[in-house]
Amino acid sequence: MFCEECAAPLERACAGCDALVAHCHFGLAKLHASPHPQPLSRSGERVARTGQREEARERLATATTLYREMDMRFWLEQAQTALAPSHVNPP
Repeated sequence: MFCEECAAPLERACAGCDALVAHCHFGLAKLHASPHPQPLSRSGERVARTGQREEARERLATATTLYREMDMRFWLEQAQTALAPSHVNPP
Protein backbone atom coordinates (compact mmCIF):
# COMPACT_ATOMS: atom_id res chain seq x y z
CA MET A 1 0.00 0.00 0.00
CA PHE A 2 1.26 3.48 -0.83
CA CYS A 3 0.89 4.80 2.73
CA GLU A 4 3.02 2.01 4.16
CA GLU A 5 5.72 2.66 1.57
CA CYS A 6 5.88 6.29 2.69
CA ALA A 7 5.56 5.68 6.43
CA ALA A 8 8.53 3.31 6.78
CA PRO A 9 11.21 5.73 5.46
CA LEU A 10 9.67 8.56 7.47
CA GLU A 11 9.88 6.55 10.67
CA ARG A 12 13.54 5.65 10.00
CA ALA A 13 14.68 9.08 8.83
CA CYS A 14 12.88 11.12 11.40
CA ALA A 15 14.17 9.93 14.76
CA GLY A 16 12.65 12.30 17.28
CA CYS A 17 9.71 13.08 15.01
CA ASP A 18 7.32 10.76 16.82
CA ALA A 19 4.66 13.46 17.05
CA LEU A 20 4.66 13.81 13.26
CA VAL A 21 4.42 10.05 12.83
CA ALA A 22 1.55 9.89 15.36
CA HIS A 23 -0.31 12.68 13.56
CA CYS A 24 0.14 10.86 10.24
CA HIS A 25 -1.33 7.67 11.69
CA PHE A 26 -4.20 9.63 13.23
CA GLY A 27 -4.96 11.42 9.97
CA LEU A 28 -4.88 8.19 7.98
CA ALA A 29 -7.16 6.54 10.55
CA LYS A 30 -9.70 9.32 10.15
CA LEU A 31 -9.48 8.98 6.38
CA HIS A 32 -9.99 5.20 6.51
CA ALA A 33 -12.93 5.55 8.93
CA SER A 34 -14.62 8.17 6.78
CA PRO A 35 -18.21 7.27 5.86
CA HIS A 36 -17.94 9.19 2.60
CA PRO A 37 -18.44 7.49 -0.76
CA GLN A 38 -15.55 5.72 -2.36
CA PRO A 39 -12.83 8.15 -3.46
CA LEU A 40 -11.81 8.52 -7.08
CA SER A 41 -8.40 7.55 -8.36
CA ARG A 42 -6.46 9.89 -10.63
CA SER A 43 -8.02 8.11 -13.61
CA GLY A 44 -11.50 8.77 -12.24
CA GLU A 45 -12.22 5.19 -11.18
CA ARG A 46 -13.69 4.34 -7.78
CA VAL A 47 -11.11 3.10 -5.27
CA ALA A 48 -12.09 0.03 -3.27
CA ARG A 49 -12.49 0.59 0.47
CA THR A 50 -12.17 -3.02 1.56
CA GLY A 51 -10.53 -3.43 4.95
CA GLN A 52 -10.75 0.28 5.65
CA ARG A 53 -12.32 -0.04 9.10
CA GLU A 54 -9.67 -2.48 10.29
CA GLU A 55 -6.98 -0.20 8.87
CA ALA A 56 -8.57 2.71 10.77
CA ARG A 57 -8.50 0.74 14.03
CA GLU A 58 -4.85 -0.18 13.55
CA ARG A 59 -3.82 3.39 12.71
CA LEU A 60 -5.74 4.77 15.69
CA ALA A 61 -4.15 2.23 18.00
CA THR A 62 -0.70 3.25 16.79
CA ALA A 63 -1.46 6.96 17.15
CA THR A 64 -2.91 6.44 20.63
CA THR A 65 0.14 4.49 21.75
CA LEU A 66 2.51 7.16 20.46
CA TYR A 67 0.52 10.02 22.01
CA ARG A 68 0.47 8.19 25.35
CA GLU A 69 4.23 7.54 25.24
CA MET A 70 4.87 11.24 24.53
CA ASP A 71 2.33 12.41 27.14
CA MET A 72 0.45 14.38 24.47
CA ARG A 73 -2.81 14.49 26.41
CA PHE A 74 -4.82 16.67 24.04
CA TRP A 75 -4.07 14.47 21.03
CA LEU A 76 -4.46 11.29 23.07
CA GLU A 77 -7.98 12.40 23.99
CA GLN A 78 -8.73 13.20 20.34
CA ALA A 79 -7.55 9.75 19.24
CA GLN A 80 -9.45 8.00 22.04
CA THR A 81 -12.63 9.84 21.03
CA ALA A 82 -12.06 8.71 17.46
CA LEU A 83 -11.83 5.12 18.70
CA ALA A 84 -15.51 5.27 19.65
CA PRO A 85 -17.44 2.51 17.88
CA SER A 86 -19.48 4.90 15.74
CA HIS A 87 -16.28 6.15 14.06
CA VAL A 88 -14.62 2.89 13.08
CA ASN A 89 -17.31 0.19 13.17
CA PRO A 90 -19.85 -0.52 10.46
CA PRO A 91 -23.29 1.07 10.99
